[in-house]
Amino acid sequence: MEMIFVLLILIIIIFIGMFFYFSFSLKGIKEKGEELSDIDATIITDSIIGIPEISCGVNCIDSIKLLYLNTRMDSDYYKYVFKNMRVTIKILYPRPSNDVRCNINNYPLECDYFVVNDNVKITNTREVIQSAVPLYYPLNEEYAFGLIKIEVFK
Repeated sequence: MEMIFVLLILIIIIFIGMFFYFSFSLKGIKEKGEELSDIDATIITDSIIGIPEISCGVNCIDSIKLLYLNTRMDSDYYKYVFKNMRVTIKILYPRPSNDVRCNINNYPLECDYFVVNDNVKITNTREVIQSAVPLYYPLNEEYAFGLIKIEVFK
């Protein structure tokens, strides 16, 4: 009888140890997943900013190229590049916010944000990535400060 109690206590101690081991392992896996998600967000942002069709140099976006890209978004190439992402670029400085979408008619003085890609299937799960980006206005030869917002729908 004593042997059964000793074995029972030993099994309980083993299960408690396994519980703590797996709970700490799961916590480490979640932390690693968050770290990889941050790295993925950085890669997505840098790859979109670095697309030659809209880039004006290192980490800079040309505003006229953004306007032209909107006319080309129906091509299969851009559907593949942007997959299931909604990409918008909001002008933060030097203009105040008035929520007017940029197009050929109101560019550059009367608009507030550019839509790079809005052709997505909206689902319940999404990841939002935001990053600061300089915008170049070649007509005025000026720079503005913007915020690129990438919504990845999964």
